[in-house]
Amino acid sequence: MLTTPYYRGEVVYQGAHYPGKHQPLTDPLTWTRVQQVLASHATGEKQRTHPHYLKSSVFCGNCGSRLIITNSKNRQGTVYPYFICLGRHQKTTDCQQKAVLIERVEELVEAHYDQIQLDPALGRRIETMLRAELRSQHASSEAEQHALTTQKTRLEDEQLRLLQAHYAGAVPVELLKREQERMTNQLASIDARLTSLNVERSTVEGLVGRALEYAIHCASAYRRAKHAKGGSTVRRLYNQALFTKIYVDEDRAWGELAEPFRTVMDPEVKRAARAEGTSGANRAPEEPVLGLNSSPDATRSVGEAYLAELAVRETKKPVLESTGLKESMLVPPTGFEPALPP
Repeated sequence: MLTTPYYRGEVVYQGAHYPGKHQPLTDPLTWTRVQQVLASHATGEKQRTHPHYLKSSVFCGNCGSRLIITNSKNRQGTVYPYFICLGRHQKTTDCQQKAVLIERVEELVEAHYDQIQLDPALGRRIETMLRAELRSQHASSEAEQHALTTQKTRLEDEQLRLLQAHYAGAVPVELLKREQERMTNQLASIDARLTSLNVERSTVEGLVGRALEYAIHCASAYRRAKHAKGGSTVRRLYNQALFTKIYVDEDRAWGELAEPFRTVMDPEVKRAARAEGTSGANRAPEEPVLGLNSSPDATRSVGEAYLAELAVRETKKPVLESTGLKESMLVPPTGFEPALPP
């Protein structure tokens, strides 16, 4: 039902989309995001058999295949649950990684959280860098917003002319469908970008502050969740928010960080923040703007696309040089990262 274009104000006839006369139930940007979320949920590992909070998050450290759960029973009837490599199990790879006890995998993941948790001492320096970059972005966003609005109006006019040409018999249905898909995708991208530019600076700062707080407390929060009510669900959400994948072998775990944490924990960010702190050691300290509780930590200047994503779904990767941030890298040409778990 949620995939029906009717909800964004369109009707479909012979595969072509036409503007309906009814009131849309949602805006095009929200509808597009729903399709992306539904598509992401369609992949991954089902949880009906052998449920565990690490399923769908952990992968083989040797071949990259998904890890699945199997239970082994000894002669006394004791059951031992293991994570095993799906590639080895199905013989789709030549992987030789041995099965690892689930308890051991849990310990390895906890240890990896300890390794990546950020040092709060860098927070103040990162905060100063981020504040300066937000000011720069705010000053330059107005011109881009005007250009995008003009482009959106032009595309909407083009859509109308295309339909009129189709009604007049000048445009066949197949060409109409292709052009509609192209323009719909372009309009969705423009709407997403306009949303990012319309985000209030104070809102962005608050949301980034929350991301920073988690970055510096992720290990302790993850360990506390183990004993909390609903701890398995909380840990699953932590892992899905922080990582795109967690790789595990017999001795260690390591992860591919998701945004914004790939930015927050990037070694280049910390290097740039330390360099900034050294060069500005004699400057008077500025008032904090992110509202972090006690010790904010290192986040790189998070790119405008990521900042927008924070505000839109309650969260691109800029590139730093040792002397500071480059504004041209704060607006990635590609789309947003997948939405964080609700």
